[in-house]
Amino acid sequence: MKVGGKLTRTIWVEADGAGVGIIDQTLLPHRYATTTLTTVADAARAISSMQVRGAPLIGAAAAYGLCLALRADASDENLERAYAVLLATRPTAINLKWALDEVMAAVRNMSRDKRVAAAYRRAVTLDYFFSLELFGPFSMSGTSSMSFISSRVMIWFSTWMNRAASCGLVAFETFLN
Repeated sequence: MKVGGKLTRTIWVEADGAGVGIIDQTLLPHRYATTTLTTVADAARAISSMQVRGAPLIGAAAAYGLCLALRADASDENLERAYAVLLATRPTAINLKWALDEVMAAVRNMSRDKRVAAAYRRAVTLDYFFSLELFGPFSMSGTSSMSFISSRVMIWFSTWMNRAASCGLVAFETFLN
């Protein structure tokens, strides 16, 4: 979307490569303001208080919430705790659970020192995936067909993003710090 003539996303990784910026949707349409999420508690609050709205954006915020949790503590215990906290914000939200599961799968068997970068890579991929609204048509289908279809689209999209990164079209190195 455009804000003041400038293309703007509803969620993004801040320039520091750690914080996650969002448009505070509780203030719209009367006021435009952004806020930065720096902890898993911030992400959970943004989801439950509806600072982020809409299934795709909720999923992206949850994925970034796991990144923020891992940045603070990359242990298995903290990962499980953050997953539970974020899932509890909207337990019936399909995109939220799917995004959490995707990040969990991406980092579960990694050493602690590699988890943060892997989580951000997966979250960014999910964010762009959701922003293309490829997930929307599948959100009402059954879990098994949703998983099958979305995993096929995710494989295609991940391949495309990796190729774009190798050509310099997308800068993933921001998320490796």
